[in-house]
Amino acid sequence: MTRAFNTTKMLDRIAAKHNQPLYEHGIGFKYVCDLMLEHDILIGGEESGGIGINAICRNAMACSTACCLPM
Repeated sequence: MTRAFNTTKMLDRIAAKHNQPLYEHGIGFKYVCDLMLEHDILIGGEESGGIGINAICRNAMACSTACCLPM
């Protein structure tokens, strides 16, 4: 699990309950992505509600942009 330093400490409790490591990072999705790739984390969230999936983390902005394009 990852969390920005300014988000809820409840994630620390959840990670501990499930015997999972928790990585704290700076504010911004770039930090989430770096940790996801470095520690093989499957899904990462950030403080504004964005979610990244490890397999497409490197192209998160491209995927977001593609979803906004008119069909």
